[in-house]
Amino acid sequence: ISDVFKELESLGLKVKLGRCLDFGCGVGRLTQPLGNFFKESIGVDISEKMIELARNYNSRDNCKFLVNEDENLNLFPDGYFDFIYSYITFQHIRPTYALAYIRACLKKLTGGGVMVFQMVTRDKKTIRSYLKKVFPSFLRAYRLIKGLVRVDFSDKLEIFFTNPEIIERAIKQEKAELVARIDQETIE
Repeated sequence: ISDVFKELESLGLKVKLGRCLDFGCGVGRLTQPLGNFFKESIGVDISEKMIELARNYNSRDNCKFLVNEDENLNLFPDGYFDFIYSYITFQHIRPTYALAYIRACLKKLTGGGVMVFQMVTRDKKTIRSYLKKVFPSFLRAYRLIKGLVRVDFSDKLEIFFTNPEIIERAIKQEKAELVARIDQETIE
């Protein structure tokens, strides 16, 4: 999270440190560090199980976790957050819905608010190299397990790729400004 704020500072962006949203928070691994910077840090996820775990792991008074099943984020009024962060979430949502969530998030920002999010915008041919960089030990373990036991991927985690021009168009439609697009060739 510190690196995110260093990057924002290098872009000349000042973030108000009132209220932030961690969209797709899972077990809250980033919501709590965001709580170091903000008066209130709220994590939302579609999974009740993830929110239950996040609440159990939470050690901060200024962090709370909510289940959100509404693509409009109607849990919150418009203009509610100074900062919205989403990392490794939108890539697991079909692009149509991911774009709807991005639009909804932008509406929930205060005037001058900042949203930082990550999406996979490469074409599908690079999925294997992407997975090798992000989950190298997982792929090794999968190969090992695949030969030993039957693996059921009925609840598989899908990765969707979204054209960056479509993302930029959605941002403009919400009368928001894309300050920077960072194309990350290598994933560390």
